Amino acid sequence: MCTQNDAIDDMHLCIEPVLCRGMLQCLAHLYTLAMARTRPKQRLQVNVAVLLLLVIGIFAVLGLQLFSGLFYSCNDASVAGKAECTGTFLNDMGEEVSRIWSRPFYNFDSFGNSLFVLFVSATLDGYQPIMQNVIAAPSIKGMQPSSGSHGFSGMFFVAYIVISVFVMLNLFVGMSFQFSPSSSSPIEGFLLHGGKV
Repeated sequence: MCTQNDAIDDMHLCIEPVLCRGMLQCLAHLYTLAMARTRPKQRLQVNVAVLLLLVIGIFAVLGLQLFSGLFYSCNDASVAGKAECTGTFLNDMGEEVSRIWSRPFYNFDSFGNSLFVLFVSATLDGYQPIMQNVIAAPSIKGMQPSSGSHGFSGMFFVAYIVISVFVMLNLFVGMSFQFSPSSSSPIEGFLLHGGKV
């Protein structure tokens, strides 16, 4: 059985087997375990990290509900939907190619894929093709995407980037620099060698 001293001691790993009755109960237990294993100055960082993950999770569920199954397209742009995406066609090179109904690598078809897409978008590197797929997504599953059919869906990415990247991620990085273990002030935590360049 774990005691309070075991949970606070950094050298001793104390993990109790816990019977979780639901996912939220397991997450709550992991949060309390993380809070017990951190120093008081680091608890703010843990809270900000949990808040950041919560925001990303909310946007992942929202993206799953809004765009699940809508990124599929045919390699022949002249067809209207999945029903017509059969047989063969002549591509730009004049070769006969069979029509294929497929989806891009980045999609919102599952919760894991949604999280992956949002983590990629949080880097601000390569989110533009994903946003173009969101804007071109049809309103009915099984239809061919067309450019600009969901213009308002771009607001999903604008809101996500403003909230998660510009606010939450910067808050997390700011907390990391402010509470650097070797610093006595926020400025010393940012500069190398105790404030000497």
